[in-house]
Amino acid sequence: MTILPILLLILLIKTPSICHAGFAAKHILKPAVTSGGQLTSLKYTNVGGSGSYQRVTGMLEDDGLSCSKPKDFCIKSPVTVSGPLSPFDSDLTLVFSGPTKIYNIAVYQPPGSSNTANWARVSRFKAGKPNPKNLVFMNNQGGKIGSKSGTWGPCGGSSQSYASGDFAGNVSTPNQEVFTGDVPPGLEVNIMTSTKCTSSSNCPGYYRGTAHAGWSGSKLFVIEFSMPDAHDIAMKPPAIWILNGEVVRAAQYGCNCRGMGGKGGCGELDILENLKDAPYNGISELYRQVPINRPGKLDG
Repeated sequence: MTILPILLLILLIKTPSICHAGFAAKHILKPAVTSGGQLTSLKYTNVGGSGSYQRVTGMLEDDGLSCSKPKDFCIKSPVTVSGPLSPFDSDLTLVFSGPTKIYNIAVYQPPGSSNTANWARVSRFKAGKPNPKNLVFMNNQGGKIGSKSGTWGPCGGSSQSYASGDFAGNVSTPNQEVFTGDVPPGLEVNIMTSTKCTSSSNCPGYYRGTAHAGWSGSKLFVIEFSMPDAHDIAMKPPAIWILNGEVVRAAQYGCNCRGMGGKGGCGELDILENLKDAPYNGISELYRQVPINRPGKLDG
């Protein structure tokens, strides 16, 4: 019997809420499910398919290089992938940008490679409580002056580092401080498993500095959070999105495998992005290796 991978998301949104009926999404073919004028669910189907993306296999860090031209320092090789959930059956990370309040996070997975009904909670975080289970908060502040984890390069910039309790800085060990759950405006934080990268077997592609694996195979993310409405935001609106773990392990905003449109790369799912000029509205988008003329389908 063929076992198909599954990716599920449950968002528990505390007030103030931005998920009203005006929520928009790319490639909507049927209306989203609403109740009392508020959004209750969105469903992407036909997500995967056969295709390829450019995996980062190395990065040259030399002061003599021209870092303005990625081809001079960012080494990539094509990787072919296929499957009903591809590339989202790869190891994934969740990214949060502020201002966002994170109350609880739980990740569930089935045992082994099965998709039985007996899914178990494999990761857990509760704001204000120490020692999250199999869940590490990270950010892209490695190697900066005063940094206590990660590394920095003239072309790659900062690697991943272990986030401090207020998410504004970094510390030397995973979850060293108790997290308040408040992601400050303009900052980002992402979560990985507690498994450190040791080889390509648990962390595909190139990685550097402080690197951890994400959640592979079938997974269910449950997130309880809140965001201010758009009129309360003076800078970049808050958002929550999923990335292939390869992206953050190389350079989230530089040499990586992500892409947009027809060059969807190794996978990105923008779960919820607040719209600055439209209060109580958000947007959801999906990028992957399948050409743009085979869009993912969103329905209720």
